[in-house]
Amino acid sequence: MKNMTRFGFFLILLYGSQSFAATVSGVGGALTPPGTTSGVVSFPASPASEPGSTIPGGTVPDINVPAILGYNTQITNITMDVVQHTFAADLDLRLVSPGGVSYNFNTDNGGSTGLDTATDVIFDLTSVDCADTWTSSTSASQPENGLLFETVENTCGPIDTSFAFVCASSVGEINGDEVNGTWTLEVTDDAGGDTGSFSSFSITFAPMTPPAVDTGGTPIDPASCITVPDAPTLGTVIPGDSSFSVAFTPPANDGGSAILDYSAVCDTIPAVTGVGSPILVGGLTNGVTYLNCSVTARNSVGSSLPSATFSVTPIADQTITSFTATPASGALGGSSALSATASSGLPVSFGSATGGICSVSGSTVNYSAIGLCTVTADQAGSAAFNPAPQETLD
Repeated sequence: MKNMTRFGFFLILLYGSQSFAATVSGVGGALTPPGTTSGVVSFPASPASEPGSTIPGGTVPDINVPAILGYNTQITNITMDVVQHTFAADLDLRLVSPGGVSYNFNTDNGGSTGLDTATDVIFDLTSVDCADTWTSSTSASQPENGLLFETVENTCGPIDTSFAFVCASSVGEINGDEVNGTWTLEVTDDAGGDTGSFSSFSITFAPMTPPAVDTGGTPIDPASCITVPDAPTLGTVIPGDSSFSVAFTPPANDGGSAILDYSAVCDTIPAVTGVGSPILVGGLTNGVTYLNCSVTARNSVGSSLPSATFSVTPIADQTITSFTATPASGALGGSSALSATASSGLPVSFGSATGGICSVSGSTVNYSAIGLCTVTADQAGSAAFNPAPQETLD
């Protein structure tokens, strides 16, 4: 059974004028839990405060990215101080991130004698020799001179990391292993019966130039997350004279880019554009029904899906003028001729509001009793015109 010992460490930030480095350090101890041949010993550490970076958005907002391993932050050095163990090749070493991701950097190296004499064990990104070339206390490669991280057994290089650029709600973000938090150094002893210890350890984080693509090859481009906006919400449609007005509510989601304008359109007419609600569409024919009308919103990417559709028939108002009776009054048993004009040009109909005094037939009023005769003029409207307000004549 593998014996495992964990040591936490504290993050200390060291800033330069142009760059940063962060060294985290922890207290060492037994490489095998005292009194046992297996088990885990952990030492908690305070959360870190590692700087992140910013992805310039250009035409869209910038994206602030926390310190993420392999994207804007790298591990350049892991050092264990004054290490001694009776069988070096029994030891596997790894880091466990705050997010629970394990990073191997040494597997069963040093042979049976590599740590018989206490020494510092240094793993460094700039080293030349792979950790697996350390085979004993007499091999050419020795840990105090620096070894490359052995990320997979017999394979060396930078700490193996991954991250992904994703779009969420029209905003880009980097998903990866965040540096800030409690890290753990994990030591596994492959075989029982051997003992050892070390005094302390340190790990150095340093900035790195963010790559242009993520681990899977996706370009890191905030603008690629911008989408067309959602559709506006249709409001009140009011028909008018050779026109109509349509009100709407802007979409809750603008796609990550400000709405530039809105357009109202129907099947047989070109779009009419406006910067807000309502939009007035003119130049139409009264009495004609326009079908499949809707409103769309447009941002820097393109136009939204249409709102709910509607149909509308433009219609004009009309009035009645020149309402007269000839002669203006008449004797009992007499009559007068009525005339009036509608602004629509449609025919006007006449009636009596005082049936006991007079009656109307066609455009003639007949006086049947003594008193005040009141006649009316109406125009009922059509597909192109609303009914006219009634006019009266005494």
